[in-house]
Order: sequence, then structure tokens, then C-alpha cells
Amino acid sequence: MSTVQIIDQSRTLTADECRDRLATSDVGRLAVLRHDDIDIFPVNFLIWNELLYFRSGPGAKMVELTRSPRVAFEVEGTAHGCRWSVLVNGIAQRLSDDSEIEASGIQRLLPTDKSDKWNYVRITPHAISGREFTSGLQT
Repeated sequence: MSTVQIIDQSRTLTADECRDRLATSDVGRLAVLRHDDIDIFPVNFLIWNELLYFRSGPGAKMVELTRSPRVAFEVEGTAHGCRWSVLVNGIAQRLSDDSEIEASGIQRLLPTDKSDKWNYVRITPHAISGREFTSGLQT
């Protein structure tokens, strides 16, 4: 009788690998502080000049970002037969500069739902980290 052993291997991604992985995705999870708790929102996003941009409608997300702009943003995916996860910690800021809004391309980012999303938000990263996971079976 053979024994099956699950082999898990992971490695830390470099900052450049993290940025490359982020560029291959368009949906992530935004974590914001809410009083003594954390809320997580799925958002579609884009990257321009190493900054993350997303659109949002009015509501809890924008209220909390205004009150406490420190955020975490997580994206995951697969590449080369491996799973990966990238985490960005940064500061979110609602944009008011029309030239940045236009240059970033955020107006062309289509919302995933039909609601109006006229708030344009930039996340300025202050830390980025990531891991890649490989799993396999060995008999």
C-alpha cells in the first residue's frame, strides 16, 4: 500500500514580481477600517504609474475611506501552475484632479455592476508583498 504525501512549497515574491502579478489582474479585495472592525469590498482596478486606481459609488466604502484612508488591497491568481497572492498596504485618496483622473484611464474602467461609480480613488502603496504557492502529490 502506497502513502500519498502532499508537498506544499511557497516562496516570497520580489517587489517586481508582485507588481507584475498585479498588472495581470483586474479585480481585487479592498480592506478598510470601520470603527473597531474591518470591511472587505471586491473592486475592479487598474494600475498606472505604480499606483492603484478604482471607481466607487457613494456609500459605506467612501465614508470609511474618508474617515480612515489606510487600506490593504489583496489580489490573487495563478501563473505557471502556481497560485499567488499579493498584498498592498497604502493610503487611499479620492481624486479631485481632473488631469490625473483622465491620465490614469480610470474613467474607462467599467464597473462590474450597473451602479453609478463617480468617485475615483487612488491607492498610494507604502508596502507590497507576495507569496507563490506550489502544491503537489508525492507517492
